Amino acid sequence: MGPATLYTTVQRLLDLDLIVEVPGDDEAGGRRRTYRLTGGGRVLLDAELKRVEALLRKARAMRSMPAEVKP
Repeated sequence: MGPATLYTTVQRLLDLDLIVEVPGDDEAGGRRRTYRLTGGGRVLLDAELKRVEALLRKARAMRSMPAEVKP
């Protein structure tokens, strides 16, 4: 992921109130920013994890199915 993609994505997440900037370490000289998920961001992340886990279960089930043989 390039810097432009990263910063665009972070800005989109901020605009959607899925993350917020929080105070971070001052060791980076003020250049490093720290973000945390909001409540809505956590809800969306949990839903996405459930969706991906369901896809994974389906893929694993399909892998164990015998392949179709065409005449």
